[in-house]
Amino acid sequence: MTQPAAARAEAAPGALDLAGLRRRALGNTAWTVFSLGTSNVLRLAGNVVLAGLLFPEAFGLMAICGVVVQGLWLFSDVGTGPAIVQSERGDDPAFLDTAWTLQLLRGAVLCLISAALAWPVAAFYGASDPLARDLVFYLPAVGLTAVLDGGASSRMHSYSRHLRVRELTLLELLYQVSGLAVMVAVAWVYPSVWALVVGALVKSALRTALSHLVLEGPPNRLRIERAAARAQLRFGKWVFVSTMLTFLASQSDRLLLGRLVPFDLLGVYGMALALATLPVFVLAQVSAKVIFPVLSRLERGPQQTAEAARVRGLLVVCGAALVGALYPAGPALIDLLYDERYAAAGWILQVLLVGGWFQLLEAPNASFLLARGETRGVAVGNAVKLVGLLTLLPLGYAAHGFAGAVVGVAVADAAKYLASAALVRRRGLRLLRGDAVLTATVAATCGLGVAAAGAARGEGAGALATLLVAAAAGGLPWAGFALLAWRLGPRLRASTRAPAT
Repeated sequence: MTQPAAARAEAAPGALDLAGLRRRALGNTAWTVFSLGTSNVLRLAGNVVLAGLLFPEAFGLMAICGVVVQGLWLFSDVGTGPAIVQSERGDDPAFLDTAWTLQLLRGAVLCLISAALAWPVAAFYGASDPLARDLVFYLPAVGLTAVLDGGASSRMHSYSRHLRVRELTLLELLYQVSGLAVMVAVAWVYPSVWALVVGALVKSALRTALSHLVLEGPPNRLRIERAAARAQLRFGKWVFVSTMLTFLASQSDRLLLGRLVPFDLLGVYGMALALATLPVFVLAQVSAKVIFPVLSRLERGPQQTAEAARVRGLLVVCGAALVGALYPAGPALIDLLYDERYAAAGWILQVLLVGGWFQLLEAPNASFLLARGETRGVAVGNAVKLVGLLTLLPLGYAAHGFAGAVVGVAVADAAKYLASAALVRRRGLRLLRGDAVLTATVAATCGLGVAAAGAARGEGAGALATLLVAAAAGGLPWAGFALLAWRLGPRLRASTRAPAT
């Protein structure tokens, strides 16, 4: 068997010392941040170009297609990727082939299901907006991404297991740029929803092809080993529940709003959501690609808990800097990037960022629980958010219309964080007091940025100048806080206790 060099260097989960893990984690974090920064700049630039070429309803219709297909994917997730990262058999070819075969079969089934759902979904949303009737054509086409993604090589998970983030980063940027270029080219020639659909298909196809052609490792072949399948399904039973709830918790807002508001307003909401989730996406990806694999290599106990507290403190402070800069600059950013059709995205962005802050606090907690194999705890947090969304969004809409619904989304995120904090407290991470101080500080820096933006506008500054002033006033104070958090790392470790058994 041919293994990557990193795999050969790690014969056992505990082969690397903690200092070595930290060095690799720091390097991989840098690569992850670079990837996410570049990726989000490209995505934002693409959204701006596409917003000028297309119409808001196109993004609303594509959002519904994406929600349905992503929902099917998550509803059927049995955790093959996390199982490869966490399992002692994660480098066994039989284990990897079993995971790949299950993933491929799952993608084929989901492709057929998405085609079968096309007519009911089109009829449901078409009752409130005639444009939605075309979903009967768009949804089966987008559903093809499920079978394409299902064929991706298990080497992608092996690279994550061995913290080979650099290669995965370059691969991700390549297929993202290709998909975006296709979207823009098709939209230029034929401005319709099909531009977004074709771009998504190209991106998925290229991702799968490159995973087999570029990444090192033994080729996958069709086989199912019973022991490997049992182990993956046993690990994945709560991953299945958690990912199902993740989908419902993260997508129910668009599913509900798609029936309550016009598709042009849903498209504006989607634009704001894409920007509001940038800080969350960065921190969540660092947690999943770096923190989860690192913590998975440490034995349960005080060392694992202390290391989780240490890295969480630094990550959350960095996330706070992003929120502190983006919240006050949000309306000016919308004015700068989009035309008047998307003006409402400014205040929507700010409200969603409030919920985004609580998502930032929660993301490292989920990685900690997952590294301990406690997937049920992650599912509980998602269940709390889902209940909050299903309750608060309709109540907010009934009381205050669309604005009340958006506030309901943010409050549901706060409820999920509180449930997560209670769960990790029982494992040795006591967070509420420190997080309360951080939240108050974030509010203060955001207020400072809003005041600076107001003063800039009062002086007649344009959108770009207002954006820079607001972002600097709200974000720069956190550079000093980040340094302080790093130096307080040993004190953070000392504040943990042995986890409950």
